[in-house]
Amino acid sequence: MEREIYAPDYVIYLYVNDEAILRSRLNIRDRAKDIDETDLRRKQMRLHYEQIKKNAPKRVSHTIWLTIPAETSPDDVGSKIFNLILQLLRARELQEDKNQ
Repeated sequence: MEREIYAPDYVIYLYVNDEAILRSRLNIRDRAKDIDETDLRRKQMRLHYEQIKKNAPKRVSHTIWLTIPAETSPDDVGSKIFNLILQLLRARELQEDKNQ
């Protein structure tokens, strides 16, 4: 089934430093750390994402990873994502115009 799913052209990776993740999760949950909030778990998750980016399976090896800092407000992050997508669409449109 996986072979029938198209690979993405882009992946937008929202980067948040470990301290900001911990602070955000504790503020939202208003409770002590659970397994997802340990330093080891956060480091493991970051390492796994880095490995996926570097050692992607062949079918997604052409995928371009774009990183957006996501430590600001949700509205600001959403705006960054929207503007990035808009840039990508405009660039694709320009490329298609050149090819015609």
